[in-house]
Amino acid sequence: MIRLFSVANSKSVESHGNAVEPSIVLQLENGALIYSWQTSAIDVELLLCRLRTDLTKSDADDCWAGIWRCSAKQDTLPAVLSCNWTGDYCWTEDGPDTGEYLMAWSWEKDDTTVAIGTEDDVLLLKRSETGSLPYRWKAFFGRAFWDRTYQHDYKQVGLPVLLPEMQKGEECQIKFIVAWSTGPGYRNLWNILEVPASTVLGACACS
Repeated sequence: MIRLFSVANSKSVESHGNAVEPSIVLQLENGALIYSWQTSAIDVELLLCRLRTDLTKSDADDCWAGIWRCSAKQDTLPAVLSCNWTGDYCWTEDGPDTGEYLMAWSWEKDDTTVAIGTEDDVLLLKRSETGSLPYRWKAFFGRAFWDRTYQHDYKQVGLPVLLPEMQKGEECQIKFIVAWSTGPGYRNLWNILEVPASTVLGACACS
């Protein structure tokens, strides 16, 4: 099992239970960060960048995006990509905030709402059908995907995406967006969470 995860204060890759330090860390002129890990089985990149909240209509005060990009150099075991809170988080309420093509979870304390969003199984299925994910992954997504995801019970501390094995030469790209807002009543963060990876990469001048 390969676990790839980003939390508030650290970014980590674990392969067979062993932590792998990034081999390259780059900072772009716009402040975006690119982390790169290399193992004998897989190359992994993580792009972290701040998104302008005016990219779409929402109540977000601030927003960050993370895009994982994986390239298999040999057949790999299944992977878990996730965005998690550190152990000192202080949220008092949480719940699903999912919509069409969006798997999201939100947390609240007092008047502050923070949410994490990623692509849901329907969009991941469409991506596998159109070739932006391995085509053979098509059978992996669906109701069983949700069951596998929530068996991990990450929802209290973050949001995971479980992926099947990769074969040599296959590539995948998965995005997470984190947004937060302070104010009374319901805070609309959906639209910013749904911003596609292509927009994130364009905003960061990456491809």
